[in-house]
Amino acid sequence: MPPPRSPAAPPLALPGARAITPAQAATTLGASAAAGLALVAAPEWWVAFGVLGVAALTAFGLLRPAMFLGVFLLVRPLLDEFSQTTVGVESANLAGALGALLAAITVVVLVARRRPVVPPATGPLMGITFVSLLAAAQAASSVPSIGLRPASELIRLIALVTVFLLAANTTPRESRARALFVIVGVSAIVPALWGIWELGFGAPVKEGTEIGRISGTFTGPVPFGAFLSFTALVMIFGPVEKVPSWIRWPALVAMLIALTATYSRVGWVLFVLGLVILGWRDKKALVTGFVMVLVVVGAAIPSVRERALPSEEGTSTAAGYESYDWRLGNWEGLLGKWRERPLLGNGLESTTFVNPRAPLEGVGRPGGGFESHNLLVRILVEGGLVLLVAYLIFLVSIMRRLRRLSRERWELRDGARLLYVIWGLSFFTGLTTDDPFQLTALMVTLLGLTGAVEGAHRGRARVAAEDMVEEVGRTRRPVRPAGPFPVGAG
Repeated sequence: MPPPRSPAAPPLALPGARAITPAQAATTLGASAAAGLALVAAPEWWVAFGVLGVAALTAFGLLRPAMFLGVFLLVRPLLDEFSQTTVGVESANLAGALGALLAAITVVVLVARRRPVVPPATGPLMGITFVSLLAAAQAASSVPSIGLRPASELIRLIALVTVFLLAANTTPRESRARALFVIVGVSAIVPALWGIWELGFGAPVKEGTEIGRISGTFTGPVPFGAFLSFTALVMIFGPVEKVPSWIRWPALVAMLIALTATYSRVGWVLFVLGLVILGWRDKKALVTGFVMVLVVVGAAIPSVRERALPSEEGTSTAAGYESYDWRLGNWEGLLGKWRERPLLGNGLESTTFVNPRAPLEGVGRPGGGFESHNLLVRILVEGGLVLLVAYLIFLVSIMRRLRRLSRERWELRDGARLLYVIWGLSFFTGLTTDDPFQLTALMVTLLGLTGAVEGAHRGRARVAAEDMVEEVGRTRRPVRPAGPFPVGAG
C-alpha cells in the first residue's frame, strides 16, 4: 500500500476572522513593508500622512464602494475652496485626486461584477469623452500655449463617467438610492451656512459692480448658486422623507438665503422654473407661497431686482460683462472663431485662448479671454459639430430614459421626475444664462443621483424576475397518469 498523503496545509486563520491563504498573507505583508519604507523615505510629514490617507481611502472604497460614494457626494461641495492649490496642473488638487481615486475604484467594481449595470446614457456620455479626447489633440496643434488644460478637462470628464457608473452599480435597491438623495440634500447645509457667515462679514464686491456676491465653499457665486438651487429642489421634491422636518425646513431656509445672496442667474432660473414645473400640479399652495416671497424679496431689495431684470438705462450692476448685450456680443465673437474650424473646433478648453474679447487684466495674456457663458457656443468653439452631435445624443438618451422612469409606477418615480426636470433646465440655462456643464459639483451630484435611480430600477426589475421564476416553480405540479396502463394497451 502506498503511504497515505499528508493533508494540505490549512489556510491561516485568526480567532474570529475568516481564513486567509498564504498568498494573501504574503501580499499583505509585502504591501505593508512597501508602505512602511515609503513612509520612512518621505521628505515631509504631510507626504507620509498623504500616503496613509490614500491607502485608507482606497481600502475604504474597495471594501465599501457604496458607502465611499455617499461620503464622496457629501464632501464634494466642500472641496472647491480647498482645491485652489494645485501641483502644476489644474486637476492636480484635492478634488482631482479624489476623482482619480473614484475612477480607479469604479474600474475594480465593474470588473468584479458578473453583470455590471450599464445605463443607456453610458455610451453617449463616453462618446462625449472620446470626442473631447479628439478635441484635446486639436487644441495641442491649434493653440500651442494651452499647456495641460485639456488634460485636466479630460480627467474631469472621466470622473463624471465613473461616478455615474459607480452609482448605478452600488444602488441595487430603492433604499440606497433614497439615501443618496438625502446625502445630496444635506450636503448643501455647510456651504449654505458658510455663505451666510460670509454675507454677515461682507461679501466680496467684484470690480465694476456694487454687489457683494457670496461663494461659500465654491470657487465663485455661479457654481455656488447652481448647486444650492439643485439641492433646494431635492429637499422640496426629492424622496427625502427620512430627513426630520426640524432639519429639513431650517436647512432649506439657509439654502435659499445663500442662493439669493449669490446673485446667480443660473441658480435663480434653475430654482424658480424647477419650483413651478415640479410643484404646480401637486403643491400649488407651496409654489404660490414661494412665488409671493420671491416677489417681496425682489421688491424690497433693489440689487436683486436689477440683477434679475436689468434696466435699459444700465446700472453698475448691469453694465459691462454682466449685461445681456455684452453676452450677445461675446457669443458673436466666439462663433466667428468657430466658423474658422467648424468640424472639430479650436480644441478642448480653447475658449479663453481664442476669444477676441478679454478683460483688462487678460489682454495680451494666453488664456486671458472671457469664458463663453453658453453651452452651445462652448461646444461649437471647442469641439465643433462633432462634439455638438455627441451632446445631442446624450441629451436625447438621458431625457428619454428619465421620462420613462418618471412615468412608470414605482417607488422612485418622484426622484426620476425631479432629475428629468433638472436635466432639462440645465440644458435650457446652458443656452440662455450660463454653462452648468462646466460646474463640476453640480454635474457630479446630478450624474450620481441619475445613476442611482438607474441602478435601483435595474435591481427592482431583477428582483421581480426572480420572484416570478420562484412563483412559477411553486405552482408547477407533476401530471398524474389517467390509469395504470397507457392508452391503447392490451
